Amino acid sequence: MSKQKTQIEFRYYNIPEGDYVLAKLGPGWEQEYGLGLNRMLHFHNYFEIGYCYHGKGELIIEDRVYNYSDDCFSLIPQNVPHVTVSAPGNICKWEFLFVDIEAFIRDEFRGTSLSCDDIIRIVNKRGTMKTKKNHAAMAKLIRNIIEESRRKDLYYRQSIIGYLYALVVEIMRLDEEREMAKHVDRINNYIKSAIDYIGKNYADEIKIQELADVCGLSESHFRRIFVESMGNATVSSSL
Repeated sequence: MSKQKTQIEFRYYNIPEGDYVLAKLGPGWEQEYGLGLNRMLHFHNYFEIGYCYHGKGELIIEDRVYNYSDDCFSLIPQNVPHVTVSAPGNICKWEFLFVDIEAFIRDEFRGTSLSCDDIIRIVNKRGTMKTKKNHAAMAKLIRNIIEESRRKDLYYRQSIIGYLYALVVEIMRLDEEREMAKHVDRINNYIKSAIDYIGKNYADEIKIQELADVCGLSESHFRRIFVESMGNATVSSSL
């Protein structure tokens, strides 16, 4: 029997000329998500920002599954497959912003220390879901953009540009947090491998080069990692 192919739907939106953001707001977005064809993975031609006011369920982004609840928000680059599925019988209220993030960055970030291409790459690196509890500044910026889009008061476009600029900066900081967490995990794994080796060979004289070899590092690199992890400890050629 042939394996059934996963169907993925392309959902296209058109942002009005002169704007960077298309807001999908109102009571039509309060529903039980994931019923029928709405359970199908889909992707968009713009960066999607979603805000969940209430409800619970799962948000699937590519091969990752996030459990969402009140005051969660999603950041999903264009062309990234995803789907929102409410818990059975659960009515959830989401509202969405679709952003021409590339055009915005090229227009508004010209002349900054990072190139526009680098900023676009960082912002589009991966989709994710976060909570207001852990990322209050980002949640507030998203809510501000939503409310400006809803009210359309005088100069709302200029206000949205300001909030969106700050949001892009927060997304870039989020990437820095991820990279730092990966760095810490790598360091911890190196140190754990070295400690495990010492524990198994404590009766022998152990050379620093041996520990470096266990970690797949040069001796000088291992020394730097050891000092970084242990403070100002002195590392001799043997233990």
